[in-house]
Amino acid sequence: MPPSKVPPGKDHPSGAREFQGFQTIGPFYEFTAIIGPNGAGKSNLMDAISFVLGVRSAPFFTLLMAATKNRVAVKLLLGWFTGWMPGEEFEFTRTIPSAGVNGGIVNWNEYDKKLREFGILVKARNFLVFQKSLKQEHFLWQLLNIERDTENSNEDLEAMEESRKQILDELSMYEKELSKKKKEQNGYLKEVGHFERKIAEKKTILDKSQPEMLKLMEEVTRLTQKIKSTTKDLKKKKEEKNRHLEEVEKLQNDLQDLIKQLDDLCEKGPGASENLQLADSQLETYHQILYHDRLKTKLDEVEKKLRELKADRYENERAARFSQAVETLKRLFPGVNGRMTDLCRPKQTKYNLAVTVAMGRFMDSGKECIKVEGLRLCFSHSAI
Repeated sequence: MPPSKVPPGKDHPSGAREFQGFQTIGPFYEFTAIIGPNGAGKSNLMDAISFVLGVRSAPFFTLLMAATKNRVAVKLLLGWFTGWMPGEEFEFTRTIPSAGVNGGIVNWNEYDKKLREFGILVKARNFLVFQKSLKQEHFLWQLLNIERDTENSNEDLEAMEESRKQILDELSMYEKELSKKKKEQNGYLKEVGHFERKIAEKKTILDKSQPEMLKLMEEVTRLTQKIKSTTKDLKKKKEEKNRHLEEVEKLQNDLQDLIKQLDDLCEKGPGASENLQLADSQLETYHQILYHDRLKTKLDEVEKKLRELKADRYENERAARFSQAVETLKRLFPGVNGRMTDLCRPKQTKYNLAVTVAMGRFMDSGKECIKVEGLRLCFSHSAI
């Protein structure tokens, strides 16, 4: 780098053990950095410059005291530059035990004053920066950064601790709420289990009664259809009966008239009966009387059929009630299997009479069983 207007300098240490003989080091400019590996003499050079500039250096004084009897001195040459041209030079020398300027011995005040002219303030120590100072400043800067980071970390830690406390409080609250909900859930689960058991029991009962219910429903449907059919036939027969009754009543009236006429003829004597001739109207009446007799016979047949239908309906209703009673007995009393006629029924109807005769008095076994089991059931059976 080009030299600045500040004068360069040269250092001439001599007599020290590290600088045996006469050594010239320089020139030095406005800013000069002394670098090198360990043991290269950086600290010795800095100590020599410190010594010649009046900076107390304990290690260097110790070195000087241990030197040989030869003269030990450090000489510093400072000069002024005008542009690139060198100007007047000044020589600063410190020896053991005296110091001087340009070969003359001067006291410290004059020595320091001359250094001030070159802008070198010994007390300010603004011209030398040792490696140790750089390290200290660097360590101080690192320490400040560490303290700043520590403060920030402490603030962050406090914030995180506060956040952690809030989270723990919320967690505790949620855990209490969870415990409460679990208790409620257990209560609900118990209720659900209770109702499920009840439903299972009801379903079991319903499944057991399902076949019987279906059978009864089929029987009810069959009986209902039969009742409707029988009622329809009965209504038709009643209409025929009423019509026949009207005809019979008319014929009876006509018959009474004919009988009266016959009685009148009979009173006139036998001769009148020989000459009796029936008129056309009377002959028609005679035929009506014959028709009346036929209608009466037919009416008797219809009435007989109506009585049979009524008996069938009564028997069907009685059989339905009896079947229902038997099913009730089968549910209430183990071992009841049904009626004897149901348990022993031939496939062909022509054998019904033979089976009935063979069973004899055992046909009423169901009724006797009902009487043995209880009065109420016996009464119900009797009502059938």
